[in-house]
Amino acid sequence: MQSADGNNLSCTCYEPSGPVKAGVVIAPAMAVEQSFYAPFAKYLATQGYRVWTFDYYGIGQSKPSSMRTCDATISSWINVDYETVVKKASTDMNQLPIYIVGHSLGGLITPFLPSA
Repeated sequence: MQSADGNNLSCTCYEPSGPVKAGVVIAPAMAVEQSFYAPFAKYLATQGYRVWTFDYYGIGQSKPSSMRTCDATISSWINVDYETVVKKASTDMNQLPIYIVGHSLGGLITPFLPSA
């Protein structure tokens, strides 16, 4: 997925096998890769939720080829990365509700999302 500022953002969507109840965006803690949340995301999918996990720019699969060029800040993680995933989830879910599960930093910065 490409973020609003043009960076490559790694995002994984876990689909339920049956009807979708709602969407869930799992916002990671600082420096925690999305793979850490995969078991939880898979479990939620078995319960009927479409779930998105992602790596902030500069972390995990969202690292640029050279970290010397990485200009990520907490502000860009909120306004660009996290916001990009929430907007994608909102578009995909149409009228169904979306829930946010934030771990540490991911929970603390949720109220600062532009779409909040």
